[in-house]
Amino acid sequence: VGMNIKGLEKNNMPRSGDVMIHKADTTLGHVVDFTAQIQTLDIPGEIKVGYSPIGFVRCGRAACRITELKMKKGKD
Repeated sequence: VGMNIKGLEKNNMPRSGDVMIHKADTTLGHVVDFTAQIQTLDIPGEIKVGYSPIGFVRCGRAACRITELKMKKGKD
């Protein structure tokens, strides 16, 4: 899909995977909690409630806190 947006600076151009909404649209809000399937590469201890990994999604990253474990598989 090609778009031409007038008045947009070249250093602020949308990239593949970006979500665009109108500034006045208030239907989207911040997420308080979410469910995720995670994989860990190398941690020194056990994964348990309260563990705070850094979540990476595309180019973004944010600290997350585990509040519930529904299933654990692999190294104990």
